[in-house]
Amino acid sequence: MRCLKHTACAFLLSVYLCMLLLCSFSHPYEFELEHFTPPATQLERVEPRIYTYHLLEETPLVMVEREDQLPGLLQDLNSCSEIAVDVEVSRSLQ
Repeated sequence: MRCLKHTACAFLLSVYLCMLLLCSFSHPYEFELEHFTPPATQLERVEPRIYTYHLLEETPLVMVEREDQLPGLLQDLNSCSEIAVDVEVSRSLQ
């Protein structure tokens, strides 16, 4: 069974309903944008933090290539309150 976040389910449901009703959105994420409410923690004022970054050569790279490595990845992700994912499409990859 594949697990989806509730936002993904809401999106898929809205797309399905739209297809049934033959309606269209003017923006592909219109539904999400209109129904988005940021978490209160993202609206709190915080003091700026100064980060120190390691050199790329000093940063370990862990490739998750097998299913038995997924629990470790999940444990790391669950310890974070936020993560960033770069979904940029680079023309150099075409």
